[in-house]
Amino acid sequence: MVSKMDERMFDDHPHIHVMDLRYGENPHQDDAALFMDISYKGPSIATARQIHGEKELSYNNILDSDAGLRAILEFKEETAVCVIKHYGERGFATGPSGREAFLKAYYGNEYDSYGGVVASTVPLDAEMMKATRGKFIEVIVAPYFTEEALDVLNKRLEREEKKDNTRKWRNCRLLELEDLTKPEPKSIYRQILGGVLTQSENIELFGSGVTGADLKSVTGIEPTVPPGLIEFAYKVLKHMISNKALVARSYISEGKEYYQLIGEGEGQGARVDASQLAVTRARKFFEREAKSLNILPTNDYIDGQMSTCIFATGAFFAKVDGPQTVYRAGIRNTVCPFGSKEDENVIAFSKEHGIAMLDGRLRHFKH
Repeated sequence: MVSKMDERMFDDHPHIHVMDLRYGENPHQDDAALFMDISYKGPSIATARQIHGEKELSYNNILDSDAGLRAILEFKEETAVCVIKHYGERGFATGPSGREAFLKAYYGNEYDSYGGVVASTVPLDAEMMKATRGKFIEVIVAPYFTEEALDVLNKRLEREEKKDNTRKWRNCRLLELEDLTKPEPKSIYRQILGGVLTQSENIELFGSGVTGADLKSVTGIEPTVPPGLIEFAYKVLKHMISNKALVARSYISEGKEYYQLIGEGEGQGARVDASQLAVTRARKFFEREAKSLNILPTNDYIDGQMSTCIFATGAFFAKVDGPQTVYRAGIRNTVCPFGSKEDENVIAFSKEHGIAMLDGRLRHFKH
């Protein structure tokens, strides 16, 4: 095992040992440990304070918690919550409160959110803690947890002990960050066999000083979705694994507009497969919503709701099958970068079928 007094150099920066881990990504991978970069200034899972959880953090817990932290830093001025599982964004939403943002994020993809890591830009209060009842969550990352929230948790633990003797919430790890100040951009290093790749950090969205309202439709058809939703979609998309696509919607709460991820497809070999996965999940989301509201006919409701959504992908459509997938799903607003040999055909199809196609300007691959 790694010595607790160990200090190592990574990327030319001295790191000190934080903790040994039970094992690495898999149980047969040993010598697993967490080290902290002593020169780093900013929020980090390596410096977060664990205030609850009898179970030790695992290697995979730390990776997912870090992914959640990186994602919510895009929204540090807003109330936002994301759910990470297997290093992928399974749920994401903004809201008027931590409670509503959490519920929108979780129920945007309830099945994949089970057993995930939750990250929040705002302190976790009693109402948000109450909203987590009945859900299996591995880790919650937040600036801090209020005393009222911990009181709710303690009462839940008492009920657990009396009723079913499970350890679901005794094992849930709560990590306090305290600081959500976005760190200065730095170089990124990735190991390859016998070498290292370096690059600058991806800090742009659409380009320096460019907002969602500045994007132009290449089909000449103006979008019917708000600029805030376009920005939300691209910020969430940026942190997904390529190939990737998503569907997001806006909703009104307490008289203001907020945003929710309702369909995602990531880590696919073909972009059209990521697109199909995202729109299929989005339509299933609205199917569940229609049933919960007792709305018939269901398909009319789904089609109507899909037309108010934004579809986003992190790279150009390589073929017309991408916008065809979007059109068949009922979506009429898209944002993506361009640069394919098929751009002309992609744009012609989208224009003919009434799709507003915004030029996202920048590609956002992530591997």
